[in-house]
Amino acid sequence: MGVFLSNSVFAQTATQNLSLKVDGSALLAVVGIGANIAVPSVSMSLAGATEAGAEVMTTIENQSTRLRVSSLVEGGLFRSISASISESLYPAGTTLSLELIKQGPFLPDPVNGGTSAGPKDITAATTTALLLVSDITTCWSGTADGDGYIIKYVFGKRDGATALVSKDITVTYTISTAI
Repeated sequence: MGVFLSNSVFAQTATQNLSLKVDGSALLAVVGIGANIAVPSVSMSLAGATEAGAEVMTTIENQSTRLRVSSLVEGGLFRSISASISESLYPAGTTLSLELIKQGPFLPDPVNGGTSAGPKDITAATTTALLLVSDITTCWSGTADGDGYIIKYVFGKRDGATALVSKDITVTYTISTAI
């Protein structure tokens, strides 16, 4: 018995429909660093002198938290990050400033992480949002310990500050499409 071979080639095709979509994203998270990663609360206290004649503390700074970001935007669009406080009724005669300081990696390109607006005095801001970072495009800050914008608070007193008064406030960060 012989084998019969034909010159005809059989071809078969299969098709599949794909639905493709790119969702935008704008995500923020406040995190601690090191052993305090899940505890983003910050406490700052201006202490008096510990001995007669010693300096009285007039400012205190805190950089123990980070603001992580993930942003996916359409080409040509930008996002910004702003902050507002829950109320301006904190100890009379005090000041509070806030700054977001960009640090790596901010992938895929550090430039995409935007431009810091520098320190902002939020002493009288109440619920008015203050611009902290502008020109954010598609980027992500990373999720390793210490990644994200450094949140820098500076709390200070002016002459006439009310002593022995404390107040809890909430800072709200917002990422939105720039206008």
